[in-house]
Amino acid sequence: AFPYDQKISGYGFVGYHPINQTIVVSFRGTDDLENWIIDLESAILTPYKNMTGVEVGEGFYKEWNDLSTQVLPAVYNLTTQFPSYQIWVTGHSLGAAISILCAAELASEGYEVNVYNYGLPRVGNEAFSDYYRSIVPNTYRVVNGHDVVPHVPLYAMGFYHVPTEVWENPAESLSFRICDGSGEDPNCSDSQTLDLSVYDHLHYLGIEESCVD
Repeated sequence: AFPYDQKISGYGFVGYHPINQTIVVSFRGTDDLENWIIDLESAILTPYKNMTGVEVGEGFYKEWNDLSTQVLPAVYNLTTQFPSYQIWVTGHSLGAAISILCAAELASEGYEVNVYNYGLPRVGNEAFSDYYRSIVPNTYRVVNGHDVVPHVPLYAMGFYHVPTEVWENPAESLSFRICDGSGEDPNCSDSQTLDLSVYDHLHYLGIEESCVD
């Protein structure tokens, strides 16, 4: 399945890999990075699922809600066909943020979910991070060097990363550090406050992360 929402240029992919016995859910990053980063600088939090004190970025939540009606039925169909397959959710940039909300939704319905994503912005507040950690513990968010996007929306605005960060430092070195389980390890990418890089955001694992229409 190829979930798509024209209003937000949101794309996804839901499929399966019979050799690895996995169900894969993937979300595309934004096609207008510079304007999106500016938008993130003024991001606001909104309540999540009527949970007291738990909040997520309003834009992320809207995009997930717009895509979820296409994504979830496709996943349910595959889990019915292949009940022993593991579910893996991934994405880059904006797609990484959507992958977190997708994984949280699936986990809340009893599915065991694994997440690897790249260049993840902060998705919600600390209460959301705590909730997410409790239901999707097998999550790894890769940060490449001085990638600017994981630094927004700002911690000072009430946003807080989900764990666990895997920091590739120096950028594109294939040298990785698994950070602590707090979500905001001061010895990992949080230690970088100057010379933040759009280039690093667009180059993960030696691959340029861009889309050509």
